[in-house]
Amino acid sequence: MKNLLVLTDFSKPAENAALYALKLFEGSILKCNVLHVQKSAYFVADDLMVSGTDQNLYEALFEASKNHVNKWTENLILKLNNKKHSFETKIDFDGFVDAVEQAVLSEKADMVVIGSNGASGWVEKLFGTHTLNLLKNLDHPLLVVTAKNTFAPLKRILLVTDFEADLNFEMLKWPVFLAKNSKAHIHVLKLATKESPHHHDPLEILENLEGVAYHFHRIEGVSVEMAISSFEQLFETQLTAIVLDKKGKNYIQFIEKINHLTELPERSPTLFIPYKSK
Repeated sequence: MKNLLVLTDFSKPAENAALYALKLFEGSILKCNVLHVQKSAYFVADDLMVSGTDQNLYEALFEASKNHVNKWTENLILKLNNKKHSFETKIDFDGFVDAVEQAVLSEKADMVVIGSNGASGWVEKLFGTHTLNLLKNLDHPLLVVTAKNTFAPLKRILLVTDFEADLNFEMLKWPVFLAKNSKAHIHVLKLATKESPHHHDPLEILENLEGVAYHFHRIEGVSVEMAISSFEQLFETQLTAIVLDKKGKNYIQFIEKINHLTELPERSPTLFIPYKSK
């Protein structure tokens, strides 16, 4: 059974991301944990009692948020009506990244799903700071779906990595699963420098992409976002997976780049698969 953690702020982008992820796993037995992180405020202890009631403010906020997330989730269920999918809802008043990390551990989530309004590609107004903080701090697969992304059956998956990555099954299990499930073709795009080896890592690819149709591509001397843009001008892809070392220069430069961009070309949904080298 697959286990997703879907983040919601009750916005249209969040709903679009949730629906996309549920359609992506339409044929799989799936548990969907819906998490809403309520922005916490600071109160003096004496102010925590709601005037004229026996209910404190925390309980009132929790109850209102719980009702909201339950109704939001019921709407997802009605729209897709997939008997293979089960749902649970969660509310947290912790810091955003801490709340997500705790939910990942407690629910044993395989993947986190977050929505973007798509106003500037991966960098968005509402979830922008949250998404970037997750990319910097979360050591877990993160699927980012923009408001402009619509679900389409997977035919081509772009897998972006570099020669710093020692690819293994754990890193590639999601692209491989999705490719097999959809009979999609994986295009492995390796970012290279002049110092990078010139071989195509055939054993590494064959061992970890067994049973999947794939092509290997090498591009030298360009940034992550430029490599993706260049590739997408040549091939139509329905999903991009990025496997980079969080300590590596490509990942760090990529995060810094999108942190300062005011506009980024629209992308296909992007699955970030981070890892930390030893």
